[in-house]
Amino acid sequence: MGKVNEMQVIFLNVNDNKAPEKLNIKDDLQSYYNLLECNTIDIIRRKIGKRYFHIICDDEGMLVEGPKISAISNLGEIRLVGNLVICSDMVTESGDLVGLSDEEAEYIRKRIEFLYTRQYPQGYYILTQCEY
Repeated sequence: MGKVNEMQVIFLNVNDNKAPEKLNIKDDLQSYYNLLECNTIDIIRRKIGKRYFHIICDDEGMLVEGPKISAISNLGEIRLVGNLVICSDMVTESGDLVGLSDEEAEYIRKRIEFLYTRQYPQGYYILTQCEY
């Protein structure tokens, strides 16, 4: 088995109402499951602002009662729910994910805002400008 690489990501922990964090994590399934607090993940490619990134999310997040919104479009439409791990749009030759540069991490942080919803009037951090 090959060496597991570490990568820099932005972790958006909406489940615990925490501010976004820049973390170095192992690029492996167990790390994703632990951060996302789920049993099934999906790795999707989405546009944030004008640039693309890979987002690791709970594949079954919309199936739970009262899912917590974690990403919205420019029009406020729900795009993703639950905790998110955001990494670079690039992948290695073998198809592994690539961590964020410091500049990419800052770009994403600027698009995460503290917002209020009807279900969560105390507010929490949500990724904005997330498009298909």
